[in-house]
Amino acid sequence: MEAAAAGPARWGASGGRKAPAGETQEPARLTLRISADKARQLREVARERGMSVNGLLDEMATLAVFEFELMRAARCA
Repeated sequence: MEAAAAGPARWGASGGRKAPAGETQEPARLTLRISADKARQLREVARERGMSVNGLLDEMATLAVFEFELMRAARCA
């Protein structure tokens, strides 16, 4: 997980970050169904980090994809 944190996290949480090669800035809509308690927790985490829930989820998705790519590359090596 250390490598994942060193990757996408450095791009920052601001809406002005530049997309890495191959990532489009075109928004896509996604509906996520989670418990009300989990939604409250996400709002709290986002508020504490000074960002929107959308920004938080985008950052989390970026990290998850980055970690997946690292694991896939390790399997192929």
